[in-house]
Amino acid sequence: MKSELERFVWSKSEPRKSLECHLYEAAVVIGILLTNSIFSNLLPDLAEWLGLTEEETVRLAQYLAGVHDLGKAHPIFADNERISFAKNFFDAHPDLRFPYSVRHYRHERGSAEMVMRIWKRDCLFDTDLRGFFSNILKLHHQGKNGDKVSADIPEWVNIQDSIESRIRERFRPPIVQFEQLRHADAACTVLTALLILTDWLASSSPFAGNAEPIPEEELTKQTLAFLERIGLDQCPAVRGNRMTELWPWMKEDSLRPLQRAVEETYAGCGEMPMLTVLEAPMGEGKTEAGIFTAVQMARYYGKTGMYIALPTAATANQMVDRVNSFLKDQQIPCARLLHSMAWLRDDAERDLCQSKGSDSADGLEDWLKPAKRALLSPWAVGTVDQALMAVLRIKYGVLRLLGLTGKVLVIDEVHAYDAYMSSILLRLLEWCRDLRIPVVMLSATLPREKKLSFLKIYAPSITVDDIEKGYPLISSVYPGGRLEQIPVRGSEQQSRTEVSCRITPPGECASTAALALNTVREGGCLCLLVNTVGRAQELYAELKKQGADCPVFLFHSRFSAARREEIEKECIRMFGPKHEERPGKAILVATQVVEQSLDLDFDAMITELAPMDLLLQRTGRLHRHKNTIRPAVLMRPKLTVLVPPGEDYGASGVIYYELYLKRTKDLLDRHPVIAVPDDIPMLVDQVYTGTMTDESEADAWFRQQYGDDFKAGQAETVELREPDPEDFLLPGNNQVFDEDDPWIAAKTRLGEDSVRLAFLPPPLFEAVRDLQGKQKNIPGSLAQKIMRYSVSIRRKTWDGLVSGEAEQTSCLGGEGKLFGMKLLCATGEAEPVETLTAEAAGRQLVLDRERGFLIHDS
Repeated sequence: MKSELERFVWSKSEPRKSLECHLYEAAVVIGILLTNSIFSNLLPDLAEWLGLTEEETVRLAQYLAGVHDLGKAHPIFADNERISFAKNFFDAHPDLRFPYSVRHYRHERGSAEMVMRIWKRDCLFDTDLRGFFSNILKLHHQGKNGDKVSADIPEWVNIQDSIESRIRERFRPPIVQFEQLRHADAACTVLTALLILTDWLASSSPFAGNAEPIPEEELTKQTLAFLERIGLDQCPAVRGNRMTELWPWMKEDSLRPLQRAVEETYAGCGEMPMLTVLEAPMGEGKTEAGIFTAVQMARYYGKTGMYIALPTAATANQMVDRVNSFLKDQQIPCARLLHSMAWLRDDAERDLCQSKGSDSADGLEDWLKPAKRALLSPWAVGTVDQALMAVLRIKYGVLRLLGLTGKVLVIDEVHAYDAYMSSILLRLLEWCRDLRIPVVMLSATLPREKKLSFLKIYAPSITVDDIEKGYPLISSVYPGGRLEQIPVRGSEQQSRTEVSCRITPPGECASTAALALNTVREGGCLCLLVNTVGRAQELYAELKKQGADCPVFLFHSRFSAARREEIEKECIRMFGPKHEERPGKAILVATQVVEQSLDLDFDAMITELAPMDLLLQRTGRLHRHKNTIRPAVLMRPKLTVLVPPGEDYGASGVIYYELYLKRTKDLLDRHPVIAVPDDIPMLVDQVYTGTMTDESEADAWFRQQYGDDFKAGQAETVELREPDPEDFLLPGNNQVFDEDDPWIAAKTRLGEDSVRLAFLPPPLFEAVRDLQGKQKNIPGSLAQKIMRYSVSIRRKTWDGLVSGEAEQTSCLGGEGKLFGMKLLCATGEAEPVETLTAEAAGRQLVLDRERGFLIHDS
């Protein structure tokens, strides 16, 4: 019979829930996650890593979940004077109070200490596993700092022993020994993530009414209904073994060579790789080929979904619509869009992608919306950053790893990442390898050395001489490290792009604008692609000044969020695969935002010099669609590259390594025509792995290597360590950071720090000031509205504006969802897609509808 103290011990206060009830519910929930949810595919791997049967693995997980909050059976936690029932109990039993004042007791650290005491006493597990398993309990509230405080009061020790004893008796954990473990880090990392998720689920509203334990059958029904409502129930598998079965609009005789090759290689295959790299020219149907490959890998390895990672938010926005069309045909719930601005998508559009159910009164359908949970969704499309954060030392980053364990990871444009991001990507691949997460990588212009670094994660013994020089190419690494490379016969893209170099001093505008106007004098759609926002704005203004006789558009990253979304849709409508609204004559001035993945088609292109792989990516926007009607003078794809007269590369030399710019410039002089696909691998390799031609090149190469090593070293400061089969190395509370912490928020990319400015009409600005003055949280709908008025600029630009200035009444610091933003009071009542102006430090800031962010002297 329970004592009065044991009946009192609580876990949740509003409404009140007993500790044992919460522990029991958590144990049942984790068991269901492992046996009847989208995470069920994890159970065989987890059992193997632990050296247990699947049934033993479930019991061990249930036992750990059943003691995860044992630290709440402690007088410091229980004695809370703000809770009436606690105050009343301890006023009546002062001898049960903790005798000393402690400010920061952390119950999860208490749990770890209590189970260690019990396990040592009862010889449960061996020494290493006691440390591993107690650490799992300690990490289930990541990043919370505080103390563990022993409670030697006999009544409290008896309660702890009694609760643990009943949990152990009910779930009968197997006695695991260290020698049984096949992979300590994989097993314990997954158990940690499952425990965090379990605790959050068991603490959610559907369980709030259970003050005391209810029958297991009823609790199971309650849990399964909850998982179904939030989209974590078992996900239907994709049907079809042929390309035409996955995409009914495809015709067998119109499959592109790469698509046909992956179908022949993987459809119904008796063995599937863990890593596949697909290399093919731009516009070759790599997306569909990659998804087809991922579907076959998912079926073989028992995965339930997919994460498609792209280099930018713009490319993710376009891709999610394509993926959702595919999922709709499969009768699978829509993919979740994941990037920092994804929550700006229209409510109506998000409603179409709700997982299941219609009762939104308690917000359950939005349970997976927060960024730290979103990757748990079975299907998702977003930026590569969301996947890279899985291996950064951020709070609950381990949940991102858990989300990936149920998926195939598809990474597009893998050539596009610098040494810093590549270091994090390699660390992600190491974790994917050990957690058995299949990976598909796509690229049109992948240097051999970079591809080798990816393949060596899975096949350490291979060398660059083992890399096949064929192109297009399918490279697969199978479990055990076997590498198979299959050259693709033929290519859909058989083009010869005429390349001309035009000597142009950095920053020159007048002659470049004149060249653009002359290129389309007889019609056609031209892309004028430059490397900086400032240069794009100047050229746009110059084209207007010279009296352009056709529509001129500008697309770069420094428009308001709402306006940028509008421009993106305009570009796809006018220059995309549907030609109903394609203009007969137009010029798009753009930065790198159109360089990759966006399905845009131009008749001609003028571009500033960039490294060869990126120039080739840009040519992928030329003559992309075969059925496009083009003017007679532009029937052949023409690329004009603006090159400096000497070795002064201007702003381009800051963005890109000058060695690569110099080599690209030299190659262009020798290749007036680029043949696709034949020339792509040769041109890329000569830029990235060519021999040194002179002393200046050697010096530039050493500077570049130093820069790359420095970037990789910086990445290591924010990464998880490489997984260790014999240890559990997940960082502890003092080694992780909030993902929106200014120190780590943008650490998936190493670039200039940025700050987001919101230009708010006076009523909206005053509403925010009023809420923040009352210390009230800004509602999500209001935060969403504010973000549509915002733009991201370089932090040093903002710091230069306000340097030495006192805090202004016309500028607020954002809080909550808007943390880190600067909120400016704009003039007028303009919508976020119109021109907005504000003042800061005596200067006028403008979010111009046509040109984007500008600064004017007042």
